[in-house]
Amino acid sequence: MFELMNWLIIIPILAFLIFVHELGHFVTAKLFKIKVLEFGFGFPPRVFGFSYKGTIYSINLIPVGGFVKMSGEKEFEGPGSFSSANSFQRLVVLVAGSFMNLVIPFLIFMVSFMMPHQSLSGGEVIINAVVPGSPAFDAGIENGDVIVKVNEQRINDINELLEIINKNLGIETDITLKKNTVVAGLSSERNEGMVLENVKLIPRKTPPVLDVVEQVTDETARFVDLNSEFELKLKKDGSFTYDSASQFSERALVGEKQISIKAAQSYDSAIEAGDKLNQGAIGILIGLSNPRFVTEQSSFFDSIKQSIRTISGIFELTWKSLSQAVSSRTNPGFVGPIGMAQITAEGVSRLGVGWIFQLSAFISLNLAIVNMLPIPALDGGRVLFIIVELVRGGRKVSQKIENAAHVAGFLMLMGLILLMSFVDISRIISGESLF
Repeated sequence: MFELMNWLIIIPILAFLIFVHELGHFVTAKLFKIKVLEFGFGFPPRVFGFSYKGTIYSINLIPVGGFVKMSGEKEFEGPGSFSSANSFQRLVVLVAGSFMNLVIPFLIFMVSFMMPHQSLSGGEVIINAVVPGSPAFDAGIENGDVIVKVNEQRINDINELLEIINKNLGIETDITLKKNTVVAGLSSERNEGMVLENVKLIPRKTPPVLDVVEQVTDETARFVDLNSEFELKLKKDGSFTYDSASQFSERALVGEKQISIKAAQSYDSAIEAGDKLNQGAIGILIGLSNPRFVTEQSSFFDSIKQSIRTISGIFELTWKSLSQAVSSRTNPGFVGPIGMAQITAEGVSRLGVGWIFQLSAFISLNLAIVNMLPIPALDGGRVLFIIVELVRGGRKVSQKIENAAHVAGFLMLMGLILLMSFVDISRIISGESLF
């Protein structure tokens, strides 16, 4: 159901986060006595404003974010301008915005950990899907299996599994599974996981990104058997026999660069020809079953450590997603403003208004990351020009060249936002969820 108010919540969230970002630029500029012409909340046209000590403080009509207009941003305007400040001061002013976007999630996470909250203490890591032809597939891991141990280390949650797998990239790894078996003549619910099985595989350092195709032309392609079936049989004496002779109903081709759509859809039913199939080190999609929760309340100092650890984890995940997206030329999961509104609306509908704080923390972190990318028109692009200036021994890049680069970068960003908005609208029309 389209709930308008839930969709509009993204507006005050973005307004606050962008305003805080600009506040970082404003405070540091004032600190270094750089002349600030205007500090505005929202974007023009101006609704209200007043002047104080040479700076116009304004309230503007479009209530999304804010801006800081400094003297000498585009050309040299004499002492007291941004362009006349030394390189260190300019770097601090430019980085201050993203720094403020780091402070907000730090405080949100910190307060969240200090308050009584439900914390996941463990559960069973279950296999939801396996990529055909992957190390997990070749080792015999199947949907419904539960990962019990890895290299004799007990696995109680998803993070434990990811951590130990990442430590063993390129190394033969022993995995103990609780098989999702069906016992002949008995209810599967009563007998699920009655057999433990050990398998060995080597997690890949660089998992391939496969092109999903109707016709596989990859010369490295091989047939893999899909939909394996196995069972336990209950004997009269009460013992079980394990029928290891697998029966297969379908075969499909998988190569080092391509995968048939039949094989790809056994992993992800929504995938289509022309898409790319991304996969992890061992080629599985995992979830947590039978989760266990405990009520916790962290101390002040523990909450600081937990907040830093949480932010570090988000940065690491974002870096991996960006790296994989660049290497595979796929979308790492970026959405436009409309997509962000959709995520907000769906999250609030399912998790309640309290989820807004977590969402704000994630959006703020992403604003910090995106703004520091070395793209002209963004803070990171302007920082890049200052770094080039330092490398050249203090000789600045031509102002005309820098301005032209920023204009080109701005046009590119606007085009990207329009493209993402088109994709967001298409997804909403098709009824696809982001949550």
